[in-house]
Amino acid sequence: MNKQQLVEILSTGFHLVEFSKKSGERVARVLTLDPTLIPAFVPKTDRITKQATHVVRAWDHDNQKFCAVIPENVFSSN
Repeated sequence: MNKQQLVEILSTGFHLVEFSKKSGERVARVLTLDPTLIPAFVPKTDRITKQATHVVRAWDHDNQKFCAVIPENVFSSN
């Protein structure tokens, strides 16, 4: 899966996404990029986070925080 495909999928509500973390651990998370489903986010610091171009930062519904997903590591999404 490429970055554009993952962004398009996650923009339409919550989706169960299975992917492998950098450590190799395989995880399943309920993620979204739909702005109507992401609570108001207030950063803990004024520090600007450098965004990696190959990573999608999505809202993790279960953990109530953003997480980084590398699209090439996604096994499935629904």
